[in-house]
Amino acid sequence: MSKIISFGDSWTYGDELKSPVKECYTKLLSEKAKGPYSNFGKKGNSFSVICSQVLTYDISKDDFVLVCIPPDIRFIGETEDGVFISLFSSTSKHPDKFIQKQFDYYTEVIVEHKNWHPYFQLLNLFCIQEYLTKIGVSFLFFTNYGSIDNNFKFNGKIDKSNFLIDTSLTTFLGGYDLGIVPSSLNVDGLETSCFVGEYFEGNVTHPNVKGHEKISNLIYNNSKFQQWLVYRTNTVL
Repeated sequence: MSKIISFGDSWTYGDELKSPVKECYTKLLSEKAKGPYSNFGKKGNSFSVICSQVLTYDISKDDFVLVCIPPDIRFIGETEDGVFISLFSSTSKHPDKFIQKQFDYYTEVIVEHKNWHPYFQLLNLFCIQEYLTKIGVSFLFFTNYGSIDNNFKFNGKIDKSNFLIDTSLTTFLGGYDLGIVPSSLNVDGLETSCFVGEYFEGNVTHPNVKGHEKISNLIYNNSKFQQWLVYRTNTVL
């Protein structure tokens, strides 16, 4: 049976909500679509981990996939026993050491680029885009806060039509992060002053219930999602 599948970080998980399982945008969207869903949002998730999740999960061509792109400053690290983790996850004990280790590796092979986070952000994005397109799955990308650094052009192969909107969800909800690229600031999160207004009220850096409701409405009314709903209905019938 076709379903909605979400990948992302704390925004997708529903951090700072009283009941993330019941109040996150994926759950609210599934109620509007009257169908099942799976939410793989995880606090502190990096895009490298998300890419791995997407490429290894058993996605059906009848599913609809949502991918929330976290800040590019997050990257993948490894524990002492060789387990790969998101550098900013709760399981990362020494993220600073992992980051320095990766910088050391990176400068050995690509010395002309000092800021390598945007490159791998786009590489992950391209891999997910090509994989989901190849298996014929309907999908949408969006960033929670900050923008994607497009200095690495990928020869124009990043299809912008796959994005839900051309700004971040923070900007969409009335916050102030327009034009900010997290890695250019060398921070994982933005100042709390970026997250203001009725859709963040009561929370620090994440949408409240009204914010998640607004996000779910944005996705539901998207033309690609509406086309998928029609396809799903015709397939079932």
